[in-house]
Amino acid sequence: MKIIHYTNDYKKRWNDFVKNSPEGSLYHLTGWRNVIEKSYSHKSYYLLAEEGGKLKGILPLFLVKSWLFGSSLVSLPFVDSAGLCSQEDQLEKALLEEACKIASDEGVDYLELRQKNACNLNLQTKTNKVTLSLDLDDDPQKLWKKLPSERRNRIRKTEKLGLSVEFAGKEALDCFYRIFAVNMRDLGSPVHSRSFFKNILEEFPENSQLLLVKHDQNYIGASLGLFFKDTFTIPWVSSLRKYFSLYPNNLLYWETMKFACSKGLKTLDFGRSSVGSGTFTFKVRWGAKPQPLYWQYQLFKKKKIPSLSADNPKYGGAIKLWKRLPVPITKLIGPKIRKYITA
Repeated sequence: MKIIHYTNDYKKRWNDFVKNSPEGSLYHLTGWRNVIEKSYSHKSYYLLAEEGGKLKGILPLFLVKSWLFGSSLVSLPFVDSAGLCSQEDQLEKALLEEACKIASDEGVDYLELRQKNACNLNLQTKTNKVTLSLDLDDDPQKLWKKLPSERRNRIRKTEKLGLSVEFAGKEALDCFYRIFAVNMRDLGSPVHSRSFFKNILEEFPENSQLLLVKHDQNYIGASLGLFFKDTFTIPWVSSLRKYFSLYPNNLLYWETMKFACSKGLKTLDFGRSSVGSGTFTFKVRWGAKPQPLYWQYQLFKKKKIPSLSADNPKYGGAIKLWKRLPVPITKLIGPKIRKYITA
């Protein structure tokens, strides 16, 4: 067995392994490496485990160094899960050992692996975040009947109020980003760069979908979804607060479900939430089931597991200040901060 550092010569083998591995996700694909490198210029370390001439395990990693938030080696920043992808414990151990060596050489504070399935490698683990998933049906009407009556009533209300949806590609990026940036400002969170989403849409044209919610002549909600294998994931969803009384998110999620059904997909992944939060409750009301996320750590300079999320009380003042900034200012300086917030 040997551990190899990725070069472009391994691109096809790597991506084929991801597509054929039960744990392989879109975020494991080399295209996601391109997205992060092009968007934020972070250094990547992509590791392969080879045995008997066959590729049997991978671990994608990014080095994120910041004077404000510290330094880390993460698999992977900005997404819910990635981490080790292998069916053999011995290979996972070898990949982890190489990752720890890189982390030590780079002088990082910690190594972070974001796993859907915990690896048994004596790592410290956080499980306060979950992803919420809903089983889909080939027939959207069967899915409709399974929805709670309160959800169906709100969807009907959006239609009576004249809301409509449009499916689009990268030509609608500016519209999506305008809504997304306003929502992030209102949440008190630095916004991703426009180029981050542009690179996603260009790198994954066959696996990405923009959806816009319209009222009269105004776009009031938007999402960027990703589909891979049998799952449609919605990592980025936003609606303008002044239109919340029209329930744009309800129509957005329902139309996303119908779209996913039409593609023959089996699961809708609503994305990450903290247990008990408002977004968690909203997703559960659709019938989505929580599944734990295992964020696992090897600490180097840190004495305890870090917390860079908005739930951390020490960021309360900064969040309040951010909410008061004009949106153009947040779009200018937000990406310069967001690139170092790996959550």
